[in-house]
Amino acid sequence: MQDFDNSNHPTTRVLTLSGHLDALQTLKLEEFIEEAQQGTCRHVILNLSKVATMDLGGVGNLFTWYHALHINQVRLSIVAPSPMVRNTMESLHLTELISIHSSIPEAISHHPVPNTFSS
Repeated sequence: MQDFDNSNHPTTRVLTLSGHLDALQTLKLEEFIEEAQQGTCRHVILNLSKVATMDLGGVGNLFTWYHALHINQVRLSIVAPSPMVRNTMESLHLTELISIHSSIPEAISHHPVPNTFSS
């Protein structure tokens, strides 16, 4: 259901999801988001390439995460959503807040992070 890899990018966290993105599945991600906010993470990438559908619970959580991360100066990006998920995000104007990229390297290159952090 979820996979995490940050081996090449110490300030970026990549989470790969699969199946249906809904409120129940996304509740499991709250701990991941909180950890990202409290650590040295500056960019969270959600790889949705294996997510077929997303309901309003999933959309609501994306809005919540965006705002929670944004307050802590952490960027949120989406990678490779299915056409159905992308259409849902676009119709609800979520793409005005969260950038969508075709690949993880593209998402990383569009959001360079500084080597030092200000307090």
